[in-house]
Amino acid sequence: MIKIAICDDEPKFVGTVQTYLETIAEDYHYEMDIQTYFSGETLINDYQTGEKFDLIYLDIEMQKMDGIETAKWIRNNDYYVLIVYISSHDEYLRQLLKQNLFALSKSQSTLIPFFLFFHKLKNAFHNNKIIFIVLNLEKIL
Repeated sequence: MIKIAICDDEPKFVGTVQTYLETIAEDYHYEMDIQTYFSGETLINDYQTGEKFDLIYLDIEMQKMDGIETAKWIRNNDYYVLIVYISSHDEYLRQLLKQNLFALSKSQSTLIPFFLFFHKLKNAFHNNKIIFIVLNLEKIL
């Protein structure tokens, strides 16, 4: 079972990512437990009560506590979780690549590139390998 959190202050995007993950789970018989969050604070609150995830999709720009601050707290408390930063700004994606982090563009999200990106993450998780990916879905289409 892969435990996944999606944290973004845009409900439409959270729904899109959740739908994509559910489609992948159904088509490929993956067991997933998907939790959704609309702020970094609520995600951290669940962590403080003992919740843990294998993979977190985390928006960079959110109200109050942004994704960078949220990720710092999470990383201090859970070294092994894979964090995929989400942004609609290419400049953030370039900065994340320089830091060797996972990043996913919100621009024109579609299932096929998302599916390929998810499988690279899944393989890295299951093979205990570190891989670094920046994927801008708009430029793939």
